[in-house]
Amino acid sequence: MSFYFHRFIMLFLSTLTLTGCMAVRTTRVIPEAQDNVIHDLEKELEQLNKDLYQAQKKKEDELQRLRLVQKNLSKKLSEEISKKGASVQINKRGLVIQFLAQVFFNSGSANLTKQGQDTLSKIVPILVDLQQDLRIEGHTDNEKINRSRHLFSSNWDLSAMRALTVLEHFLGCGINPERLAFAAYGEHRPLFKNTTPANRKKNRRVEVVIIPDFMKQKSFEEKTSLSEKKRKKSPSTISYEK
Repeated sequence: MSFYFHRFIMLFLSTLTLTGCMAVRTTRVIPEAQDNVIHDLEKELEQLNKDLYQAQKKKEDELQRLRLVQKNLSKKLSEEISKKGASVQINKRGLVIQFLAQVFFNSGSANLTKQGQDTLSKIVPILVDLQQDLRIEGHTDNEKINRSRHLFSSNWDLSAMRALTVLEHFLGCGINPERLAFAAYGEHRPLFKNTTPANRKKNRRVEVVIIPDFMKQKSFEEKTSLSEKKRKKSPSTISYEK
């Protein structure tokens, strides 16, 4: 009986040895090519983290400068602001200088009044020294054009000509044309419902938007999204040798 017992033990040990050898062969280390992919992705992640830090720092620095510009513009426009004809605020679009249309124009007109020219002259020295792009936006209420129908075919037309008039004034004051653009929205982006004369008055406006540089750059989210797509395309499973 001891003879068979010894044979059983030898057979059992032999099986363990063979199994161990197979396990060593099948659980190989990740191939060198995949090591390189992981290394590249780690380097890319490290660079993205650096880019994120730099982007956040630049954004905060620019926001600080814009807050100073906001303060200076508010001082220059203190009279208009006190009469609720203008406002200066920072929002998701940038630094927005908002004027009621009546500050610049007579009803149904796109010609700058003397008051409008004087008001713009207050802010031009500040705008000239900036590096950011400027977008002038025209807005109207929803009332159809009557008296000036021969000049403007629609509210689109009126809002466009008013924005263009302000842009041309800036050009004449020496602001770099490469920094300037205008947009017209007609009645389609009201601040308030056009249900009362007071609301319609607030909706008739011209806005000068100072666009921060960080809003024009590819966002970190876009960069990381591209990186994620690359990562998903790379091999992510361990290959085994049998």
